[in-house]
Amino acid sequence: MSVPRENVADVTLLMLQREMKDGEIVTPKLLLEQGVIKKTGRSIPTVKLIGSWGLTKKLFIKGCKTSAGARLAIEKAGGNVTNNQ
Repeated sequence: MSVPRENVADVTLLMLQREMKDGEIVTPKLLLEQGVIKKTGRSIPTVKLIGSWGLTKKLFIKGCKTSAGARLAIEKAGGNVTNNQ
């Protein structure tokens, strides 16, 4: 089942590079707490990580969708993606 587009928050790798600490576990809840994304109504939106460059920090992504390029860049920086939607 696809998610209506208005319930998806696109987050670029450059935003992660700027806002996250090296070695951090990145979840939709953390992105909300840090002000990177905003709630849609009462719920946390589905997060999709996009982009293919600009990330040098080792991040561990949980509970987020990723583009193919974003996944490769995360893994190249030493991180990983698990429980992606």
